[in-house]
This record gives sequence, structure tokens and C-alpha cells, in this order.
Amino acid sequence: MRMIGLRRSLTAALMIVVCACSDSGATEASEASFAAQDDPDSATAGSCPDDGLRLPGTGLCAGRATNYLNVGSASFEAPDGCQWQVGEAEMPGGDYLLYRGLKCGERETRLGFAAGAHRAVIELTSSALDAALDEPVELVSVYSMDGDPNAAVLMRAGEGEPAAVKGCEVRSAGVDGWPSDALVVDNPAEAASANVEDGPRTACGSMGLDEDSAAYWRVFQGYAWFFSLGQDGLEFDPGSLTILRKGDDGSWYAPEDAEE
Repeated sequence: MRMIGLRRSLTAALMIVVCACSDSGATEASEASFAAQDDPDSATAGSCPDDGLRLPGTGLCAGRATNYLNVGSASFEAPDGCQWQVGEAEMPGGDYLLYRGLKCGERETRLGFAAGAHRAVIELTSSALDAALDEPVELVSVYSMDGDPNAAVLMRAGEGEPAAVKGCEVRSAGVDGWPSDALVVDNPAEAASANVEDGPRTACGSMGLDEDSAAYWRVFQGYAWFFSLGQDGLEFDPGSLTILRKGDDGSWYAPEDAEE
């Protein structure tokens, strides 16, 4: 596995401010006290308002961390007997990846982030739905990218198999239950001549269209993410993945772009 170069952003970052004050006349002092509750380095940091746990890495109150997530309209409900909770995976350089994972009784979904030179992977390290894993299960490949998102996805999809993506294009997936920004690499000519009676279709190599699997791309926060989730039940919400970075003032924010 090869190291990914995480880049530091030159663009303005989107600060996510969480405020639970119900009094419209709240003072600046009370707002500062509220912010300190979510700052693990603050001398005044105390228990979370909902008596929930703090995430061990970021120190954010688990209940409030939901406000940072990029949860879209395609996010799905937890299975019976399970509930969603916010998890975090440490990334190189002090960043964290937040996500919604399942908790089913005593079992919970945990993801890990493993970096390489040109690619990183997100792995399932603990399962809420199955018994203990023999080894981590690779779910998502993460690539740095520049320029046009569609061009970046097509380039990454063709790495190692350029002939497979000849004539291929990047298009919106448009599949119910997938994130609304999901993309697939497909061959328009093959799609036009396809016969639905022939069954699920594949195109454009191992990172291209696979109608028999939850395989798609997303582009956000300066990276191209390839999800290879198979046919099994999902343990995490693919639309919730969000990179958090710590600002100079000690607060956490979700950068709009990867930073140089």
C-alpha cells in the first residue's frame, strides 16, 4: 500500500458552528462557554450536555458531532434493533474522518483509515452485523485529485488498465439509496446497445460500472472516493463521510477542499 499526500487548503474553510442556545439574548460569554464544552484542550471542558460520550480523538461530544456530517437526503434508516452513532477514524496529519456507523446491541461498526503513497483505503475494522472479523475489510479507496472532478475520476479508474476505459465517460449514477452525488464510469455505446434481458451489465474495468454491486465514485473535500460495497447490508452511511481539520483557534471544521 502506498502513502497518500494529504494537502493543506489555500481556500477559505467552511466553519461549522454548533449552537444549542435557546435564549436569543445569549451573551458572547455564554457562547464562549458553550464552545469550550466541545474543546477537549479547554480547561473548562466538562461533560456533554446530553450526558453522551466524547469521541476519543477529536474530543467532540458524540451527540453534537452529527452536526458536522455531510448527511444527504439519500442516507438510509438503521436496521431494526440497531441505531446510528457517530464514529471517527484518525487520518495522517491530525485530521479525522467522521462517519455514521451502526450500533447493534454490544456490537458497533468501526472504520479505519490506512494511507499509502498514491492511494488510501477506508477499512471495516469492527462489524455491528457480523461476528469478529478475521482481518479488516477494504471498503473505499481514496485518491488525491486536481482539476475537473470527472476527468480525475476517469483517470483514476483507468490507472493500470487504460484500455478498459477507452470510450468511457463519467456520469451520475442515479441509483435510489446511493448518495445523490454518486458517479459511475460507463461506456455510452455499450449502454445504448444493452439488452436488459441480458442481466446486470459491467463496463470500464474494475472501477467502472457494475450493476450487480454497490460500486461508485464520489468527489468531495478535494478527493476522489471509490466505494466498493458489494451486495451485503451496509454498516456505515456512505453519504456521511466528512473530513474534519483542527483550526488555529483549536476548533474543528470541515474543509471545502483538500489543502496544500
